[in-house]
Formats: sequence, C-alpha cells, structure tokens
Amino acid sequence: MADGTPGGGLEARSVAGAMTTMRLDELVSNLAIGIARGQMALDQACMDIAKFMSEAQVAFGKRPGSDQPDLLSLIELGFTPNFYQFVDTVLELRVAVSTKFEEKREEDTSSTRLHTDEVDRQSSYANQQSSSYTGMNWAWSWWGGYQTSSSAQASQAAGSSSFKAKSIDLATVDAKYASTYNYAVEASSVVKTKIVPVPPPAVFEEIVRAKVQERREWERRLRLTEEARALFLGQMGAVDAMLARLAAISTVANEDNRSKSAALYEAAAKLQESHGALTNEHWALTRSVADRAAADSRMSAVLARSAAIRDDGAAPAEIKEALQAELTAYKAIADSLQKRLAATGAA
Repeated sequence: MADGTPGGGLEARSVAGAMTTMRLDELVSNLAIGIARGQMALDQACMDIAKFMSEAQVAFGKRPGSDQPDLLSLIELGFTPNFYQFVDTVLELRVAVSTKFEEKREEDTSSTRLHTDEVDRQSSYANQQSSSYTGMNWAWSWWGGYQTSSSAQASQAAGSSSFKAKSIDLATVDAKYASTYNYAVEASSVVKTKIVPVPPPAVFEEIVRAKVQERREWERRLRLTEEARALFLGQMGAVDAMLARLAAISTVANEDNRSKSAALYEAAAKLQESHGALTNEHWALTRSVADRAAADSRMSAVLARSAAIRDDGAAPAEIKEALQAELTAYKAIADSLQKRLAATGAA
C-alpha cells in the first residue's frame, strides 16, 4: 500500500533497507550513541538558557541616586531554568531468528600432498608388475604388505580434521521477507523515548545565587564609588570658588567686604553640607580613616575661619592666610581620594 505522504514510500523503503543490512550490535550501539548525543544537546541548550536568564535585562525603577534604570535578571526575579533528560528509551524491532549448523574441514595440505604423490608412484609401479591383480584393485607398499584403495584414502585423510559450528542469524521482517517466506508478521520498527524536566542541581543553584549576589555587590560598590568621586570633585570645585571669593575680600571693614564675607561664609556652609553627604560606605571605599579625620579637621577649621571673617566684615591677613591654607589642604585631600577611587573603579 502506497504511503500517502509525498516521498513517504521511498523514505520507508530506504529505512527498511538500511535496517535490514545493519547488524544487531550496530543497531543497539547507534541507538545508545544517538541518545547520548541527544542528551548532550539538551544539556547545552539548557545551559544557554541559564546564561540568558542570568543576564540583567528587566528594568525595575531607577538605581539609588541615579537616573539610570535598575536592571535585574530573570533569576533574580525568581525564575529558574528547566533541565531535561531522557529517562527511558525502548527499541522495538520485529526480527526473524534462525539457527544453523555448518561443518568445516581443515587439512594439513603439506603432508597430504607428499603422501598423495608417493601413493601415485607406488600404484603405477604395481600396475606394471602385477597385471593379474588389477581386478582386485590392490597396491604394493614400500613399507610392506598390500593395502586397498580405501586404506590409501584413509591415509590421505590422516592429516585432515573436521568440526561443526553453530551460528545464529537475525533478519528484520520487512514486506519482502514476509512474502518470500510466508512470514505472517507485520514489518515494524519502533523507537520510543521519553523526555521529562528535572530540577537543576543544587550546586548549580548555589553558584547562580552566589554569582548574582556578587554582581549586585559589585554594582553597589561601583555606584558608591561614582557617588564619592562626584562629591570629592564637587568639593574641589567649591574650594576653588571660595579661594576666589577670599581673594576679593580686603582687610578693610566696609559694606562691600561685609557682603563678600557673608557670601564667603555661605559658601563654606555649603561646602560643609557637601562634606557631610559622604557616608560611612563612601569613606569605607577610601580605606583610610586617617584621611577622613584630616578632611573633617580641615572642614571644621574652614567653617570657623569663614565665620570669623563674616563677623569682622573683613579679612585680616592672618585669618585670610590661615583660611587659604585650610582650603588648599582640604582640596589636596579630596583630590587624592578621588584619584584613589578612580583607580579602584577601573580595577
């Protein structure tokens, strides 16, 4: 009966022909290798999916202190990749089994050939010397006595041996086999396999969680580093602005100097506020308590001397020089710390 699908009959005949000529061990071996390769492809696909799900790609709000979106991975959101595995595979093959015995003979050709040649020479001589004995088919032997031709044949066979071998043949039952041998079994070959999802290994989940936590921690440190650098750079710019304001204030107390002195103090107060925005986490990135203590001391002195100039309405030379020294020292500390943070962020 023809196959209803285009090319289906040709494909079925090709498969049947291939299986008919395939040994049983080869068929089982190919099936096992195919299952192993299929499992390897499944594992590779699952690992690719796991890598895809571990990448941050879903935006949830903004990062703290930033306008950039806060990206999360699907694994961080609670999703886990599924792994699959072949749990059982069944090969159902209709075959005909036949057993046969085969007799094989092995001969020592060298000894048989020499013995046959000698017998031929002796028979020729005997025929010439004793024609009266030809009807009885006797032959004279050099080693004494007469022997019949049957004895000579037995001597020829003395160097041979025979044995029986048993073999088992398997033949797939296709349409040709069934019609030729009237084998009433429908030709069919079925391979059944089952793929089921399995939970990911516990070690895999632990490593993924650790990597996710590591990435989140790295992102947090990077964000804090950028914030601290921006604050230190802002402090350096504010110090330059205060130095310019301080240079414009003279030692004479007048209305113009009082206005400039008040503006100088407001700038110092803003500098103090920006300095206070540096949290413990920011300072922890600098890994230097001494630098923090020195920066706090300089900032306190800057605020105190700015207040003294505001109260005087002028900038006495001694206070002015002291304030310039404090501002320059604070700027040097901020510059050193922001460079250190820049190197840490690049690493």
